Amino acid sequence: MTMENSEVIKTMVGRLNLMMNLLQAVKTDSPLGRTLRVLIHLSWENEKQPLKGQIEYEDLLTLSEDIAQNDLEESLNYLLSNGIISIHYQNK
Repeated sequence: MTMENSEVIKTMVGRLNLMMNLLQAVKTDSPLGRTLRVLIHLSWENEKQPLKGQIEYEDLLTLSEDIAQNDLEESLNYLLSNGIISIHYQNK
């Protein structure tokens, strides 16, 4: 196995572990899991539409009322640090 293949395998294992952690968070109804459910809900227009490119912060706040603000911020930071989401600010 070449060094390049080894790095590809490490990356894939890391992604699989992240996916397992995210699924476990949803299953256990943790704040991260509840945040993920809200993001998934906001991401789908309906069953036949692909994921939206952007989610408005106000929509996220409205649907995440049952998540403490601190838990929501921690969850979003976790998702951001793992490359699951990105945040873009727009001037209005």
